[in-house]
Parts: sequence; C-alpha cells; structure tokens
Amino acid sequence: PNSGISIDNLVHYSTPSVAETEAEVDRIFEEITNGPVEELKDSTILAAFQKAKDLRFEINVVATMSSGKSSLINALLATELMPVENQATTATIVNIIDTDRDGYSGVAYDSDGNQIANEEDLNYSIMECWNKNEKISSIDIEGRIPCVNSVGMRLVLIDTPGPNNSADESHRALTYNMLNNSD
Repeated sequence: PNSGISIDNLVHYSTPSVAETEAEVDRIFEEITNGPVEELKDSTILAAFQKAKDLRFEINVVATMSSGKSSLINALLATELMPVENQATTATIVNIIDTDRDGYSGVAYDSDGNQIANEEDLNYSIMECWNKNEKISSIDIEGRIPCVNSVGMRLVLIDTPGPNNSADESHRALTYNMLNNSD
C-alpha cells in the first residue's frame, strides 16, 4: 500500500563516537583558551576542565581519629590492606583507585609529589611501613574494589588521617588540604 512516504531521499547521519566527541571538546576548549578572554586562561579553569574530563569518581572517607575509616575501606576491599589500630594510624592521604587488577600495587610520594617508593605486590605490612614513614605524604593504590562494578568511570576511595590528632597537627593540615582540593 502507498502511504505517501518516499524513502528515496533519506540521508543517514551517523552519531560521532565518544573519542570523536572528546576530541571536538578538546579542540573547542583549546580555541577558547587561546582566544581573547584572559580570564579563561586561568590555571584553575584549565585544571577544572581537565578534572571534568577525568573519569574518576572520588569518595573521601573523612571522620575523626580512630573512628573506623580504614576498617571501613578494608571491608569494602574485602581484605586487610589498610593499617588499623585503636589509635591514630593513618598518617597520609591514600587514594585507592579501582582497576581490573587482581591484588594491589602502590606508589608513595613525598610532600612535593616526588615518587619515593613503588611496590607491585602491596600488602598490609608494606602499607604499615609506608604509613609510619614521615617522608611519605600520599599513596596511590591500584587494584580491584570488589564491591563496585563501575562502567564508564573509575571509583577512587580516599582514606584520610583523622583531623583531630593533637599529637600530630600535620594530620589536620593533610585532611583539610585534601578537602579544599576536592569536589
């Protein structure tokens, strides 16, 4: 039957791929930052753009000293990786990045961001040692977080020192600095 519709003049328009769309966004952003508006060349705007493109979803675990932050993370990881004691224990910012990797690897950094330790087979005793090392300011850990099945993003659990440790004022500074730089 004739419905009055002809398909002879149909044109197929394909949707751009994710990679093509990202490349176009990068091109437009570069055009904007090279343009005449000086305010758009600010480093905070550039950093915010890069962070917006990042597929990481960060969850900060923040609470007072000895309230169970590291125990909670160990439970989520289904393994004893983070040192746990009944006193102030976590002395660094620890970023646990979800990957498909079985087991955990880690890199430790000083306060200037210089790598000072690297371990492909990270375990509780190494974490305990790193945590006690006053030269280590932050640790990045990569491995599977079994309680999540993330598609299109990477979960990052961030363990922090308790900000109320009167014996070590740097814990408060580390935690507040991390919160100030967090979304």
